[in-house]
Order: sequence, then C-alpha cells, then structure tokens
Amino acid sequence: MKILAVLAHPNRNSFTGALLDEFTTSAQSAGHSIDIADLYTEGFDPRFNMADIAHYEGRADASTEVAAEQKRVIEADAMAFFFPVWWWSMPAILKGWVDRVFTSGFAFTYEGGSSVGLLKHGKVALFCPAASGQGLYRRYGYHGAFQRQIDAGIFGYCGIINVETHILPDVDASEEARAKHLAHTRNAALSFEKTGGLGSDAFC
Repeated sequence: MKILAVLAHPNRNSFTGALLDEFTTSAQSAGHSIDIADLYTEGFDPRFNMADIAHYEGRADASTEVAAEQKRVIEADAMAFFFPVWWWSMPAILKGWVDRVFTSGFAFTYEGGSSVGLLKHGKVALFCPAASGQGLYRRYGYHGAFQRQIDAGIFGYCGIINVETHILPDVDASEEARAKHLAHTRNAALSFEKTGGLGSDAFC
C-alpha cells in the first residue's frame, strides 16, 4: 500500500515530526511505501486565491502547485495526517491544503442536487498530539465536534468512509506519555490495513 503522509508542523524536529518518523519506519517495515508531504518545509501556500476560485468554478485548470498535490493524493492508496491540535482543530496550513487540493471535480462533485465523494482511498488516519487531557475533550464534546468536522465533514464528504482519529492527549505531561504515544502510533502503523470505519477513534 502506498501511503501519503502529510505533516503540518513548522518544526520538523517536534514531537509531531517524531510521530511521523515512528509511523514511517513501522509502516515501511510492514511493507508499505510512504510519500511524505511536509507542508512547511516544502513551502506550500495555504491561501485560497482567485486562481483557485476560477479552478473551483471550472473556468481554469488547477495551478501547478495544486495539480502536483492532487497527483500525490490520487497516487496514494491511503493517507495519514500528522498535526498538533490547535484551537480544537487542524493548523491553518493544513486547512488551506484541504481548501486548495480537495476541489470540486477532484475530491467531490454534485449529481442530482446531491454531493458525491470522488476519493477512493482505502483509509485515512489522523495522528494529533494535544496538550489537553482526554477528560476535557469528552467533557465539552470537542472530540465529537472534531470528528464531525474533519472525519465526516471533510473525508467522509469526499467519499472516504474508513477514517481513524488518534488524539494523543497530555502530550507535554511527561516523557512517559510521549513514549506511550509513540508506541500507539507504531502499533497503528503496523496494523494500518485493518479497517476502522468513519468516526472510529483511539485515544492513547
């Protein structure tokens, strides 16, 4: 299986980057190939612009930058995303990547007044280190909102029904907590082909 691994963190040496490295090593040992899209290092521009609007409306082709990212998406059998939870969601650079890359006619279309997802990936997994504890997510419903917005609202809308969210809480609590998160990510990579289902979650 070819997995597109998307990293959204300005510091490649961050713990988010370490999770990506752990996933990559483990997934490769299980026989998968990995294409790493490091959005900050590669200088991806997340700003949706007038050219993107023209493309969305069918008046122009995708820009060279967007077309290159869409090629990476379409060549992958699955996708994994690595990003810190900021304000109970994804960083702006990743949201901009979704805005610009998951366009009408590529990721979804409209038929008979209804939207139809076009992406055929077997799986998407999100690995999201978070400073807050699991109890806070459950208490205020942040985890459910996260899943409705991202799991269903983005990936489900685009046709991907096997989405796993791995929120890794208390990431700054201790080295023991981080070691636990790395082990969790390693196990998730080794068992990556197992199905989960839209909205399935794994707190670590």
